[in-house]
Amino acid sequence: MIKILYCIVRAPHLTRAEFHEYWLNQHGKTVWERAKSIGMKKYAQSHTIDSELGAACIAARGCGEPYDGVMEGWWESDEAAMAAFGSDEGRATMEILLADEATFMDFARCRIFTANELVWSAE
Repeated sequence: MIKILYCIVRAPHLTRAEFHEYWLNQHGKTVWERAKSIGMKKYAQSHTIDSELGAACIAARGCGEPYDGVMEGWWESDEAAMAAFGSDEGRATMEILLADEATFMDFARCRIFTANELVWSAE
């Protein structure tokens, strides 16, 4: 399995609350309804919250502002993902998703990368 991580910054006209509401209840629903057309096996959203832990980590490291959230999408393989994206249905889905993302994301400040997940667990 591989995954895409999409570190998201909201469009400047939205509050964090407005961004999170739209991303979860509108865009997220659209993604999951169309996930099969792009070969996506799993989809997760991590919504940024204000916390003492986050503030302490930022201060200790001198980091900039946090992203507003992170999307994770999983595929069987790079080849499977690219085949699904290249299909007529996959291309149509990506056009819909990209147009919608443009309404609530600041693309110039977002980051996307592909990764293999390596997990340590205390369980």
